[in-house]
Amino acid sequence: MSERKWTLEMDVGEVWYGGPVSRFHFGPYDCTSSIIFDLRNNTYLNQAQPLVLSSHGRLIWSQYPFSIGFEKGLITIIVDHESHQIQLLNTHTSTTKGSLQSAFTLASNTFFPASSKFPDETLFRIPQFNTWIELQYNQYQSDILKYAQNIIDHGYSPGILMIDDGWQESYGCWNFNPKKFHDPKGMIEQLHKMGFKVMMWLVPYITPDSLEYRELEKKKYLVMMEQTLQDSPVGSDRMHTVEKWPFLLRWWNGVSGVLDLSNPDSLKWFLGVLDGLQTEYGVDGFKLDGGDAEAYRCEQIGCSVLFFDPESNGNDQSQRFARIGEQYPVNELRASWKLGGQAIAQRLRDKNHLWEDLEMLIPGGVIQGLSGHAFSCPDMIAGGEYLCFLPGHEIDEELFVRSAQASALFPMMQFSAAPWNALRPEYQKICLDCAKLHEDFGDYIMELVHRAAETGEPILRCLEYNYPGNGYEKVMDQFLLGDEILVAPVLQKGANSRTVIFPDGQWKSVWSNTEETIHGPIIQTIHAPIERLPWFRKQ
Repeated sequence: MSERKWTLEMDVGEVWYGGPVSRFHFGPYDCTSSIIFDLRNNTYLNQAQPLVLSSHGRLIWSQYPFSIGFEKGLITIIVDHESHQIQLLNTHTSTTKGSLQSAFTLASNTFFPASSKFPDETLFRIPQFNTWIELQYNQYQSDILKYAQNIIDHGYSPGILMIDDGWQESYGCWNFNPKKFHDPKGMIEQLHKMGFKVMMWLVPYITPDSLEYRELEKKKYLVMMEQTLQDSPVGSDRMHTVEKWPFLLRWWNGVSGVLDLSNPDSLKWFLGVLDGLQTEYGVDGFKLDGGDAEAYRCEQIGCSVLFFDPESNGNDQSQRFARIGEQYPVNELRASWKLGGQAIAQRLRDKNHLWEDLEMLIPGGVIQGLSGHAFSCPDMIAGGEYLCFLPGHEIDEELFVRSAQASALFPMMQFSAAPWNALRPEYQKICLDCAKLHEDFGDYIMELVHRAAETGEPILRCLEYNYPGNGYEKVMDQFLLGDEILVAPVLQKGANSRTVIFPDGQWKSVWSNTEETIHGPIIQTIHAPIERLPWFRKQ
């Protein structure tokens, strides 16, 4: 069957929100935009929905992955088959003016209603810590316990501790490596006594030269691939043969087999692994990494990927993997497809230790909320791309601090690089202040979490969502936490002030024992030395 092409002209002044979360720093999109995203077997290493929303109250949705382009005021969508429907809905009527909020509400209620559930409260109330940047692949029991003790010794509250890649024997052999862990159960018991909940990192990939791989191949639990070979002279009776073998994925850690989660028995095997870690060791939850839709594309000419479910595709596999997180309240996912409204903690993809990557946090958090992923976590403070922290790479202390400030009033925040190792004492204190600020907002954040679980509405919002029609459509360097809190972090190197847009209302700030009330709507320059995160409460 042939592809289907569908087009829509933008209205004058209309601005659109959507596409892959990890690319929304290029958005929002209007008549000046020129960009294409293809969501077919691709979620761009983060969350994605087949959805775009308009500031005028329109929305486009499909049940199927599509390619979407914005070019000179024209939106072009391509789906794989003529039968794949594309829906255009409009909340603008003769009596009601459509808005970004009305478009989101209609989309959420119609296509991804809230589940009434939410991840574990600890993920929201207390800043998370992850061992990745400090330990990288060298995850040893003694060093993990030292890292945990340092968290407490430096004034941070124990909450979630994620043990990242390197704890396992191999990918697919999800046992604690006995060369690194002499008593993993005892370690987790000790972490629990210290006040931590412990998460383990896993991926749906299998090391090829392993017992687990051979067993899973025999049981047909792995994604397969096939290739048609010409092995006889032209004109012979037997000109072609079709060979099938397990699909080998080249990913950031090498080459691995891949679990076929469209096979119920394969999914059951993986769930058994997770349940076993909880039962045997007392693990509280899981950071489920990988599972990207683009991982299931075959790059070899003449090859195709085969799933147990012949109708399945990479997007489906990514969705199935992310849905595993719903079964464990202490969860984190980075990649997912069409899972708005679900009780999953969704992290933004890894960021480099760069100022331009810091600027991506707010657009990413905004579009997470607008695509139904209300339970949003920014990437690790100072960046989660470990290559930026290898020997020879300099840490920008100012960037570290501004990253902590930008993350402090997200629904969640997560440290990995240790402030006590990277920063001078006065900057360490600022990071600790950010963590305590987040904790101070715990009750308010949980009010928003409960509301989002029932209504689906974003926790972190752009100004246009709450204040439509005021020219705020493209404001992406400040945000609202619920209805009451306006947050405007400093995102530029060397800056000691920034311009803040204050919407209608009275906005109160308390900083350095000085109270200030600003009457909006107004644009004002706010003094913001390194120790200040500009935030304001609506009166």
